[in-house]
Amino acid sequence: MKTLIVCYSNSGNTAKLCAELSALLPEADVDTVNYPGGKRLGFLRSLFKIFSAPKIIEGVIHGPSEYERIILICPIWAGLPAPVMRAYLAQNAENLKDKEYSLVFRCGSSETVRAAAAVSNILGGNLAVKVLTATGKQAKTGGYNLREII
Repeated sequence: MKTLIVCYSNSGNTAKLCAELSALLPEADVDTVNYPGGKRLGFLRSLFKIFSAPKIIEGVIHGPSEYERIILICPIWAGLPAPVMRAYLAQNAENLKDKEYSLVFRCGSSETVRAAAAVSNILGGNLAVKVLTATGKQAKTGGYNLREII
């Protein structure tokens, strides 16, 4: 199955999950989306950006319409997917609304229902096939199984 992995990572922790997943799926293509200029956001700027998705994002190389399965990997900020990922979803909603997709969330707790619902709403009600959460503690100890997403 032709697979696209789309990842956003502000601090690098989520990027580690993406690297592990792409090693498990070496045939998959990977897009690493980011703010213009690839700037890492500091804490205060991150707080400001939580509720506003950027209009321009970088790192989109592959069009999601070419793929059968999409795996989205991002942190959860204030109960929602990071703004860059929400912008990616909004910009590609038409091409993603009928696709099979899975979510990998990196967050401080295991509560991901609101974030998964936000993705589904952006994609016109299309529900994720699989959702995996890697909390901070799990990420440090390897207490998650990325094979569940494959």
